Amino acid sequence: MTATTGKMTGDMTFLGVTKPVTFDVTLNGNFKEHPFTKKAALGFSAKTTIKRSDWGFKTFVPNIADEVEVLVEAEFQAK
Repeated sequence: MTATTGKMTGDMTFLGVTKPVTFDVTLNGNFKEHPFTKKAALGFSAKTTIKRSDWGFKTFVPNIADEVEVLVEAEFQAK
């Protein structure tokens, strides 16, 4: 890990099934003043791989992969 990477752990719920997941997170950057909104902002990416069947998604397995990658791209801005 570096100063811009880390792990985020939490619970994910699908179809009424809740399981713990861990995302690999990367800080993409931050601005004291976003070029468009003129407010402080930061952005990050997160990803993890889950097995659909662990949450009850069994339709079309194995024709559709059971393991899927979950990607999150987010930006936060100050009020």
